Amino acid sequence: MAKTILYIATSLDGQIATKDGSVEWLYSFDKNPDGTPQDHGYEAFVKDIETVVMGSKTYEWFDKAGVPYPYSDKKAFIISKRNLPAPKNGKVTSEEPHLLVRKLKAESQGNIWIVGGGLLVSALLSADLIDEMRLFYIPVMLGEGTSLNPHPAKMTSWKLHSTQSFPTGVIEAVYIR
Repeated sequence: MAKTILYIATSLDGQIATKDGSVEWLYSFDKNPDGTPQDHGYEAFVKDIETVVMGSKTYEWFDKAGVPYPYSDKKAFIISKRNLPAPKNGKVTSEEPHLLVRKLKAESQGNIWIVGGGLLVSALLSADLIDEMRLFYIPVMLGEGTSLNPHPAKMTSWKLHSTQSFPTGVIEAVYIR
C-alpha cells in the first residue's frame, strides 16, 4: 500500500501561507548564506512521488503567481467544488478527501504527496490518512495567514523519525505514525 506524505513548509507560528495566500516568503530561504542554491531535499523527495493531491487554492496559486504547474509528470488530483481546468495527467474532483485518499492508497504503488492546503491537511489528519509528516520550519513569524491545521479535530501522537538543519536556518522534522 502507498504511503501518504505531508511535505510542507510552515512558519514558526504555524502558517503555511500569508493572509493573501502567498508563499513567496519561502523564496528568501532558497539560497545558503554563501549564495549557493538550497532545495532542502525537495528534488530527491519528489522523485519518489507517484501522485499529488492538493486543494484548489494551492492549485490556483501556481497560475496567480505566474508559476508553471510543476507536477505534470505525476498523477494529480485537485480537490475542488468549483469547475477548474484539470492539470496534465490529472483531474479535478469534488470527492471527499478521505474517500479519495483511501482509494489512492489502496490502488497506488508509489507514494502520495499531500501538497496542501490547510483544509485538506485538517481533513486527512482527522481521518488518520497521513502516514508521514515532513515539516520544514522556516525561521519566520507571519503573524496571520493560512494555518497548517485550521480545523484540528482530535489529538494524535507522532514519533519523531529524524531532524535535519540547513544553513538557511530551516529545520526539517520528519514524523511518522
